[in-house]
Amino acid sequence: MTNKMMPPEVLKVDYLRGSRYVVAKEFHGGMGTVYKLFPVAGGSPTVAMKTIRGDSSVQAFDIECEAWFSVAHHPNIARPIAFGTWESLPSVVMEWYPKSLDDLDLKGLTVGEIKKLISETIGALHFAFAEKGLIHQDIKPANVLIDKSGRPRLSDFGLARCMAPTVKERIELGITGVPKSTSKELSGTPYFMAPELWDGVPPSVRTDIFSLGVTFYHSLTKEHPFVEDMASRVIRNELRLNPLMASVSEKTGEGRQVMAFLKKCLALDPKQRYQTYQEMTSDLPWLDFAHDASEWSVERSNIIAGTAQFFRTKGDVKKSFAALEWVLNRRPKDVILIEELANLHSAIGKTKEAELHYGLAYNNLRASHGVYEGHFLPRPALAWARSRIRSGRFQDAADIVKEVLAWYGNHSDKSKPNELLGSGMYSEVGWYLLYQGEFSRAAYELATYASRHSLDKLESIWIVEAAWLSGTIKVQADEIALKVMEIKPDVAQSPGELEFVWSRVILHEYANPLLRGELWKSNPSYMFTETRNLETAAGFAAGALLMPKELDKQKPFVSTMDTYSTGGMHHGFIRSLSKI
Repeated sequence: MTNKMMPPEVLKVDYLRGSRYVVAKEFHGGMGTVYKLFPVAGGSPTVAMKTIRGDSSVQAFDIECEAWFSVAHHPNIARPIAFGTWESLPSVVMEWYPKSLDDLDLKGLTVGEIKKLISETIGALHFAFAEKGLIHQDIKPANVLIDKSGRPRLSDFGLARCMAPTVKERIELGITGVPKSTSKELSGTPYFMAPELWDGVPPSVRTDIFSLGVTFYHSLTKEHPFVEDMASRVIRNELRLNPLMASVSEKTGEGRQVMAFLKKCLALDPKQRYQTYQEMTSDLPWLDFAHDASEWSVERSNIIAGTAQFFRTKGDVKKSFAALEWVLNRRPKDVILIEELANLHSAIGKTKEAELHYGLAYNNLRASHGVYEGHFLPRPALAWARSRIRSGRFQDAADIVKEVLAWYGNHSDKSKPNELLGSGMYSEVGWYLLYQGEFSRAAYELATYASRHSLDKLESIWIVEAAWLSGTIKVQADEIALKVMEIKPDVAQSPGELEFVWSRVILHEYANPLLRGELWKSNPSYMFTETRNLETAAGFAAGALLMPKELDKQKPFVSTMDTYSTGGMHHGFIRSLSKI
């Protein structure tokens, strides 16, 4: 009898614009769970999502994420993408890395490749300590991830904790120099921990350096530097050099240099180890911390923006501003960070400051025709277009989107169509087509966008209006309604709120009965007063627009939506329609 194949679990991440992923793998650790996620929509990368489980501490997870986000713009630190809540638990989405140092056979690498792994891992640790005073506390091969290009990425800042209160447990875990007693909580993985931690000495750069030494000794030899036989727990008080010599003996003088470096890292007396990462440069001239710190990329800018978003999500606006301004003081024309600064101002209601920064990001991009750090980057310019739409400057917004499309045309293959049109990548392109009166193309563009992202209220208005004006509302209503119902109307009115309610009224007339019921149940109470006002203005009897099945009774709603989204560009067309 064959087992019945179960469908894959699909997981939705609301704080990533409702992106949907298929759960490929699930990993359980001591305090958390990590999911490997394949995107449902094509063109998006595979990611990992990490969240807590069981009785794990929400506060400890938040502290780890704050430490991680604060240094994640270093090229050798694992990249977090976004922080939020999933199934009522804090979680963080990060890049997916296919391997860790545990999966590599260092014996098969050249000495140059080994040196690169060591130096870049040290670079990440040095940066974390120099910039934020961070002690990792859990350096081990599993926490040195390897990206697709073979670059090490340090992960798991401050999450791991362990307790081993008895001498027996400490011996079983293979710890050298076992003290008679200890009463303090320990942080880290016992196999890789410095011996003084068991005597209650606080974690430090020197304890991290010892763990670094064990990590690379183990990766080279698959053994412990002081435990000769884990099964019989034979513990030595001197470094076991033979396994290390065997692993680097064929790597000539440079191999011996690596061995001497690890030997100093693994000194049992903390005073005999390297005292700082900077001190290592005297023995390892190939270490270049200045290069690691100065190297910049779009990825690093996105990580800083993500750090600001993390603090904003946590409600700490002050730290969010500080994360952006710290880098903008050194990189004042970074359009990604300027846009995020505008988003932050907008989130706290500082509209003028937000518009100032959206415009600044756009103007900085104009000089390079949308290119930043070698990448075509329309997002900050389109954010400025959206800001213009919200403030009623519709023609300005259309001119900006038109310019962005021209930028893309200048950089793409002239023999191919403009791939920003029809891709569904940016909802503002769909709005532009709506504004221009290209209703069918607008409906397609916005529907494609909705298949990849959650809609906000402004986008909900655009997609319903485009579908209605193009005559496709009858076939699109159910799919659009499912997206629109993910957002609930506010109990109090604000700009755009009423137009969002009217978009739901239109959907109510075309969606299936089950969806109609859900749409109706969540209507706000002010809908009835506003419907009566609309009836009076349009000359209809009381109650005529509550169930607007006839086309003429839908027109007042769509006209109001069009006034909000395009300044009334299509009122004449709406009045002229006799059927859709």
